[in-house]
This record gives sequence, structure tokens and C-alpha cells, in this order.
Amino acid sequence: MSITLVKDSEFDSLVIKGKKTALVFFSAIWSAPCKMSKPNVEQVANENGHKLAFYELDADANTMTPTKYGIKAVPVVVIFKGGAPVNQFAGAPTKAKLIEMIGNI
Repeated sequence: MSITLVKDSEFDSLVIKGKKTALVFFSAIWSAPCKMSKPNVEQVANENGHKLAFYELDADANTMTPTKYGIKAVPVVVIFKGGAPVNQFAGAPTKAKLIEMIGNI
């Protein structure tokens, strides 16, 4: 399972109203920490895509959603369950951190 790119315009329908718990990777193309941590997110998505939906949102191109959830810097990972954020990590997540986050939902 791969990471699906999501935009502000489809965030509610895919993430908030989606049937699966969702992990959203808020990132920016220019960000070195985002580039460094994206392979970790991709690997965890490949291993856990049957449990959760995985999305990536470019915070520069889509500013409404990060603003709505108080995200001021990237990378940030947020897990949404039942339409609400239930777990959040700011910074470049390791694979172990992502697995821990998933285990805590």
C-alpha cells in the first residue's frame, strides 16, 4: 500500500469521513527533514496499509488543513480516527516512532 497525496479540497471526504483510520504526513517539498523521513512513512504504509489509510499533504500547496489543525512547521504526522486527530508527532519520525503511534490507537 502506498501513500496517497491529498489536497485541502478532498481532505474531509478522504480523511475525516473516510472509513479507515488515517495517518497523514504533513510535509513540504523543500524540507530536508521531510525528505529524510518520507521513506520511513512509505515503509510503514507498505507494512500497515491493511490497517490504516496513509496520506501525504503538501503544507505549502494546501494551507487550509494545516492551519485548521494548528500545524505551523513540517514534518508532522497526525493519526485521525473517527474524524478526529487522536495522535500527533512533530518532527522527522523514525519507523519505530510511526509503529509506536499506530500501536497507540
